[in-house]
Amino acid sequence: MVRKGSGITSVKDLQGKKVGLGNAGSGAFANCELFFKDAVESGFYEKYPYFTRIEIPAGTYKGVDKNAPSFQDSALWVANAGVPDEIVYDLLSKLYTEKGLAYMHGQKKTFKEMSLKTGIDGINRNLIPLHPGAARLWKEKKG
Repeated sequence: MVRKGSGITSVKDLQGKKVGLGNAGSGAFANCELFFKDAVESGFYEKYPYFTRIEIPAGTYKGVDKNAPSFQDSALWVANAGVPDEIVYDLLSKLYTEKGLAYMHGQKKTFKEMSLKTGIDGINRNLIPLHPGAARLWKEKKG
């Protein structure tokens, strides 16, 4: 976000400016540092395929009245391959219920995007394979 009237309309306009990226050492800081090294033109999305382009819907944040382009890395539950399939399947089955999703949607505005339809979107499964228990759930739920 930038101050209204700043003249900053794209990432390129930030060059030479002081920018707050988050706490030093945080995931937000590290991700922004990667992104701000010339983004699309530098091959960012090809070099770091675990990031995807998104649009933050208008009204998500106070004072932001239009859709805003951004990027994200996926928040993932990671399970060691040795975790029994049934445990992973059971946990995801409980989260991706009407009650589980309602709870998550109430925790943070951006969690409202969580759904069975989008649950594994943005995950490069060539880099990050699904645990067999998760694969079973998504196959059953998404067909």
